[in-house]
This record gives sequence, C-alpha cells and structure tokens, in this order.
Amino acid sequence: MIRAFTAAVLSSDVDASSAINIVVIDPRFDAYQSLATAARLGRCALHFRASGRAALHLLSRRRVEAVIVGEELDDMMGHECVALLRAQHADASPGAEAPVVLMASAAGGEGGACQASGCDAMLSRPITIRDVEDQVRIRCGRGRGVLRMPALLRAMATLPVGVCAAAASIAALLLM
Repeated sequence: MIRAFTAAVLSSDVDASSAINIVVIDPRFDAYQSLATAARLGRCALHFRASGRAALHLLSRRRVEAVIVGEELDDMMGHECVALLRAQHADASPGAEAPVVLMASAAGGEGGACQASGCDAMLSRPITIRDVEDQVRIRCGRGRGVLRMPALLRAMATLPVGVCAAAASIAALLLM
C-alpha cells in the first residue's frame, strides 16, 4: 500500500523539490534513456553534463541526492571527477549531506577502481531510476521508497484526516 502510494506521489508530482535529484556526468547521454523517461514522468529531476568542470560548478550551487559519473568525460577521467567532487564536498558546510556517487561502466566494471576513487558503487549501463533509488536508500538508510517530507505533506493535505492518520501509522510501522 505505501509503496504504491509513494510511486503515485512521485509520478504525479513533477515538482523537482519532491523528486530525487540526479546529476549525470557523462558525454554519452543516450545511455541514460531510462532516466530521461523517469524525469519526464516526474520521478526525478535530471541534469546532464559532459564535462567534470561544468558538473562541479552545477554541484556547487545545487543539492542533489545522486551523481552518476562516466568512466571518461570530455575534460578528465571519471575517477578524477569523483575525487574532485569528494574534495568539494569536504570543503562544504559541516551539515551538508554528501550525494551518493555512482560510477557508470559499459559492462561489469571493476569495483576496486570505484572504491579507490571514492565512489559509493559501480553500476553497468543502462542505469535505471530504480538502481539509483536503491543506492540512495542503502546510503541514506531510508526505508522503502525515496520520498521526501514536502511531497508526503502535499499528498496528505488532499486526503481526508482518517486516511492521513492510517497512512502515517502504516509508514511508522514499516520504518521500525
């Protein structure tokens, strides 16, 4: 019930503040068609950058939950971009939450290279929204579904009080 409720809220709500924010740093944009489809459905806010510099500039101004980095970028290697991203976040304010950093590989990349560069996981292309949500959930220790409080409050404001209380009770039980 809650899983369907979460999916319904995310797919019907195109407000970028309620969906998972993803930055893809990879010149091969066509490899992320499933993420682009999820963005059109309102399940995520998606930003593409081909170069590491452009992405780091964007990431210095915007908070995101996930960053997907390709192996080779227009201006640097993917592992170099990950190291710069981690250094940039280390210089940020102490309360800022680091995004989940995923390396994209063509097929079955090496996990050792991923860990050495500081990324959280290596995924094979094509990467789906479900892959990203799963990694964010693992890293952030969230329960089922990636849903932020503003989206939940907006959805519950349109429901009768009894339904809201029941949904809150079920959610509390599932998170225990």
